[in-house]
Amino acid sequence: SSHEFVRGLAQLLEEYEYYFSNAAVQGMKRFMAWTSSGHVGPEEIRPTIHKTMGSVVYEFLRTPNIPIELDFLQVVVPLCELLTSVYQRFMEERNPSATLFENVLRLDARLKHHFFGALSRDINTIALAKLRQQLQSVDSLFDFCDRFEAPVSLTVEAAPYSEQVGELVSDDDDDEETDSYMDGDGDEVDGVAPAQSSITAAAAAAAAAE
Repeated sequence: SSHEFVRGLAQLLEEYEYYFSNAAVQGMKRFMAWTSSGHVGPEEIRPTIHKTMGSVVYEFLRTPNIPIELDFLQVVVPLCELLTSVYQRFMEERNPSATLFENVLRLDARLKHHFFGALSRDINTIALAKLRQQLQSVDSLFDFCDRFEAPVSLTVEAAPYSEQVGELVSDDDDDEETDSYMDGDGDEVDGVAPAQSSITAAAAAAAAAE
């Protein structure tokens, strides 16, 4: 029945918590444990630790000795399938009593604490590690591109302004010192052209006459 199923699951979780708790908690629970000679009937849903002849007796928990370390998927996948069956069994009860409903809510909170929370943290850790690995690969790719495929600059650095002005001044001086003209034969002759010299001489004579 649903009552027996919920009581058995609550007792299993109680024994699980005792098994993985520290010595102080185990000592307190052993002190409060029921003394029984065997199986406890399902009259009420009140999980507790049982002991016989001073030793703790597990009613549902089994702790076999496994000589090898189990793979992550070997534990997680069957556990998820088992928990799916557990919640499907919870949903089969159409008209649960108030006591049964409250115990199901307590079981749900304990399952979230022991299994769903731990599974969520493990998956989050694995996802973050994978994300960091992918980001490192992308960073390495960008570093490679920056190192071996850097664009070549085609711009030519201009000379300083003072040097440019100096070149212009020197060019003007050179032009004044090296005036030339073309003679009648088409040859370039240094100096001032004859026409220009006669015009200059005539202007000077007129000024002197005045």
